[in-house]
Amino acid sequence: MRIVVTLALPLLLILSLLGFDFFYELNGRANPPVACAPGQPCRVAP
Repeated sequence: MRIVVTLALPLLLILSLLGFDFFYELNGRANPPVACAPGQPCRVAP
């Protein structure tokens, strides 16, 4: 059981980091972040 935890935890950590980075890239390209100031029109952040 200890071996499974030792092998699985770093693997899950790496996959989660890569996965979040990958999804952030996809979302950043598909939907660029929009900065909305109160009382002003929204503009797309660079």
